[in-house]
Amino acid sequence: VTVYGSFTANTNTPYTVEHYFEDLNGNYVRNDSKTQVLSGESGKETVAMPLSSSDLVGFTHDAGIDGTVKSGTIEGDGSLVLKLYYKRTEHTVSYQYTGTVPGGASALPATLTSKYGEEVPVAGPATATGYTFSGWSATSLTVSDGKFLMPARDIILSGHFSANQNVYKVEHYLMDTTGHYPASASHTITYDDVKTGDSVTANTDAAHVGFTYDSSAANVTSGTVLPDGTLILKLYYKRNQFDVKYEYVGTVPDGASTLPAGTKAYYQENVAIASPATAPGYTFSGWTINTGDTTIEGGFMEMPNKAV
Repeated sequence: VTVYGSFTANTNTPYTVEHYFEDLNGNYVRNDSKTQVLSGESGKETVAMPLSSSDLVGFTHDAGIDGTVKSGTIEGDGSLVLKLYYKRTEHTVSYQYTGTVPGGASALPATLTSKYGEEVPVAGPATATGYTFSGWSATSLTVSDGKFLMPARDIILSGHFSANQNVYKVEHYLMDTTGHYPASASHTITYDDVKTGDSVTANTDAAHVGFTYDSSAANVTSGTVLPDGTLILKLYYKRNQFDVKYEYVGTVPDGASTLPAGTKAYYQENVAIASPATAPGYTFSGWTINTGDTTIEGGFMEMPNKAV
């Protein structure tokens, strides 16, 4: 008598799938919490499936890493171990300016690449003379002590400039009594109620007694406040010029000398008075001025701000 028997492969034979994740030093470490104990039919080929994307934030499956055992035959004793490897994702860190970028602003920091979870130092603050920088920041990113942990996405750090309080000057040039403008300003006014980059215009109606704004001169009436506060506007004022005339009052005797020729003189100019008039048989009173704002002394008068 022959006794026969046969084997049927178990369908619940266990096998193991291990998952290895790259650390920040480039080594691959098994994550025991992700290890899967699965089952299948003894003697059958099986293929390990990578973890779902929800389990792989910051990592991606790489079938080309040495040590990968993606498939194998399920051993009856449950000894089959499959191994899958996951490398850390890499992302860029870049910088950008927002708003108006002033001239002379420092160059943007270079773009770099970092691995997920890596500690990334934030670049130092940007600079621009006459401006204050906001600092670098990004949406939904926590920066502590100038560093952040690289998330599983590209990062763009942004910053902007704010104009500082600043100054500018307006130089006033007053024509001298010879009709010439001085090389240096007669006086200068500093204005500090502005910010870098502001457009400013000088007030050409500034009051200077005896002077009138000279629109034909080399004026600099407007400009932009410079980062270093060196903007200088220049206004030129010509000195008023008036007629000086002579006239007799009362009865003029025959033979009286001809009236002196009239002339023009600048405000505050020291004007020489003509010699006394003459007439045979008469005594001349001398030349006098009745304007009330200047007198004759030593044969000269200081020209008032009107005709005499």
